Parts: sequence; structure tokens; C-alpha cells
Amino acid sequence: MPALKWGGVILLLLCGLALSAALCAFERARLEQARGFHTLCSEIRRQIACFSHPVSRILGSIEEDVLAKCRIHTRSEKLSVLLAHTSFYLPEEARERLLTFAASLGSEYREEQLRSCEACIAYLQALCERLEGEAAHRVQLARLLPLSLTGALALMLI
Repeated sequence: MPALKWGGVILLLLCGLALSAALCAFERARLEQARGFHTLCSEIRRQIACFSHPVSRILGSIEEDVLAKCRIHTRSEKLSVLLAHTSFYLPEEARERLLTFAASLGSEYREEQLRSCEACIAYLQALCERLEGEAAHRVQLARLLPLSLTGALALMLI
């Protein structure tokens, strides 16, 4: 019986470690996705401003690593279609802002598109700064909280 109890305690602690690692990875992925969307919107704005390319051509020329950072794994000529197939780690407000931006992109005049891009870039810049500020605290909590909870449960089992 004591072997089963100690086996359960060890299993519980391993689950705490796995949960802690998963939460830390989620926080890193969240920040990376915010930076990826910032890069994507900046590239869209740059190509509209410099070359007046249509959105379909811009999205076709976006590098794979930028799309990977955004967690976009498909190609399309419309940003709204790309966002529909994206796993969002960002807050719901960011998702809504990106979907609104995607819906308006390509259906406005050049100057309006540039203003829309700049507004989205400014929002994403502020989001990145906020997430970077919170990241250290959230990762520390993600490391500490699951381990302390499983440690407390393990002590109750002993």
C-alpha cells in the first residue's frame, strides 16, 4: 500500500510539472502570436503604402515564418479567411479587432486602408507591450501555482 501511495504522489507531482510547462508554453505562444500579427499588419501596410499592391497579392507574398508566428497554417487571398482558420491565443478583444480589420481590408480606398492598418498596428503594438510587461509575472505564476497546488495535494495524501 505505501508503494501505491508514493506512486500516486509522484504521478501527481509529474502532472503538476506537465501543467506548469504547458502554461509557460501558452504564455510564450501568446506573446509570439501578438508579435506575429504586428509584423503581418506592418508588412501589409508597407506594401499598400509603397507599392499599392492588392491584398490578394500582399497575402501571397507574406513569408511563411510570419504566418507561422501568427499560427496561420493555410494560404488564402483574403485575410478574413486566414483568420477564420487561426487558433487565437490573444484576448477576445484582439481577435475582434483583427477580424474587423480583415473585413475592411481591400474594400476601401488606399488612404482609408492605410489609416486602418495604422490603427491596427498601434493597437497590436500596445498589446505587445502590455503582454511583454505581464509575461514575466504570468510565467512565474504558471511555474509556481501548479507545482504548489500539486505539492499541497501530495502532502495531504501522505
